[in-house]
Amino acid sequence: MNTTIKRFFYFTLGPIAGALVSFITIPLTTYFVSPEEYGKASMFILVQTLLTAYLYLGFDQAYAREYHEQSDKRYLIQNAIFIPLLVATGLSSLFLLFRADFADFIFYDAEAVVPIILLCVSMFTLIFERFFLLSIRMKEQAALYSLLTFVIKVFILVATLAFILSGKRDFSVIIYGTLIGQIVGDLLIIAFCARLLSLKHFSLDRKLIKKLWVFGFPVFIAFSIEAIFNTSDRFIIGFFF
Repeated sequence: MNTTIKRFFYFTLGPIAGALVSFITIPLTTYFVSPEEYGKASMFILVQTLLTAYLYLGFDQAYAREYHEQSDKRYLIQNAIFIPLLVATGLSSLFLLFRADFADFIFYDAEAVVPIILLCVSMFTLIFERFFLLSIRMKEQAALYSLLTFVIKVFILVATLAFILSGKRDFSVIIYGTLIGQIVGDLLIIAFCARLLSLKHFSLDRKLIKKLWVFGFPVFIAFSIEAIFNTSDRFIIGFFF
C-alpha cells in the first residue's frame, strides 16, 4: 500500500469508526428516552450545531488555506483562533445573561440552566477542537486525526451510558452525555496540542487577521445560509408549537 493510499485510508477510518459508535449511541438513547424528551434534546443539539456555523466565522477555512504559506504555525493558529474566541465569549455571555429564557425556549423549562452553562463551555472547546484537528490534518497525520475524532465519539458514548446507568431517562441523558463527552474529548485534544497555546512571542497581527477574514467571510456566509435553510423548519415548529 503506497503512502497516499495509506494516508487516505487512515483519514477515512476515523469518521467511519465514529459513525459506527454513533450507530450504537442513537438507538441506545432512543430506547431509554421517550420521544417527547428526545425532542427536547434534539432542539438543544440543533442549537449547538447551528452555533458551530457561526462560531468560526470562516476563519477555520482561511487557516487551512494559509497553513502552508506561514512558516510559524503557532503564530498563525493563535491569530486565526482569536476572533472565533471573541465570538464565543460574546455568545456565551449572552446565553448566560438570559440563561432562563434560553432554557425555557429550548426545553420549556426555565430551571434547566445547567445545560446552557455546559453549552457555553462547549463553544470554547469546540473552537480548539476544530483548529487543532485542522492543524493535525494539515500535517497529514492521518492516523492521529482519525484516532482523536474516534475518541470523541467514544467519550460521548461512555458518558451517555453512565447517565443511563445512573437511572436518568429524560432529555438530560442525551444532552449531558453529548456535552460532557465532547468536552472531555476536546480537553484531551487541547492537552495534546498544548504547545500551540504558548503565548511566548505572541502578537496580534491585524494584517494577517484581515487577510484571513477576507477569505473566510464569503465561506462563512455560505455556511450560514445553508445552516439557516437546514434548521429553520425545526425552529419554527418549536417556536409556534
